[in-house]
Amino acid sequence: EAFRTPISSASEIARRFHVSDTHAITTFARYVDMPRRQMTEAVCVDEVKLDISKKCKYVLILQDFVTGEPLDMIINRREEITLPYFSSIPIGERRKVKYLISDMYKPYLAYVDKYFPNAVSVVDAFHVVKHINQQFLTHIRSVIRRLDDRDHREHERREQEFHRHLPFKHSQDYYVLKKYHWLLIKNKADIEYRTNPWFDKRLNRLMTTYDYEEWILKLDPNFEEMRLLKEKYLSFNRDRDRKSVV
Repeated sequence: EAFRTPISSASEIARRFHVSDTHAITTFARYVDMPRRQMTEAVCVDEVKLDISKKCKYVLILQDFVTGEPLDMIINRREEITLPYFSSIPIGERRKVKYLISDMYKPYLAYVDKYFPNAVSVVDAFHVVKHINQQFLTHIRSVIRRLDDRDHREHERREQEFHRHLPFKHSQDYYVLKKYHWLLIKNKADIEYRTNPWFDKRLNRLMTTYDYEEWILKLDPNFEEMRLLKEKYLSFNRDRDRKSVV
């Protein structure tokens, strides 16, 4: 009866009856029958962290991608739970699923081959962009390390040339990429380009946002292509969203 109130959480109900959160949730699951809804053509798979117990931290959520309606909730995302669950769904119903939308968690991507023979795995746009930016950032860091190595080699060469200890100072290239690499990671539409120049003491010159951007793109031939591919994907998503609204 306590669970009938939508705003009451399991922890609140557990405190009211002086029991653990796990006992409250397992009692609810034991006596309340909430039948699974039919699978649809496009199904979202995601998890919610509930920390019911040490063995049950993530509850698996199945959702209709088109309507947003929940289809079912599974107590755990571990294979010993999901394997008998999905296998119990009639194969005819599972064959109706055409798209399985998820993040890049490998077990979710494997659901297509294991349980939904006519479906294709679709990674949601948020996680695709996140993955692109992670790969982009990895490459940027490798270029920063390369510039750092180059600067140290040049510093050692100069010390040998002048036969004395010299204070080390990174190059302007290293400084610009280290401080302004966010111009590559951030979506171009979200960058506030300042056209009024300001004086950069480290570079000893007037600079604008466009100047920093141009400088960075010249540091590595892959930067421009990688950024262009990311922007093309973002443009694809914007066009798709506009068409879906129309």
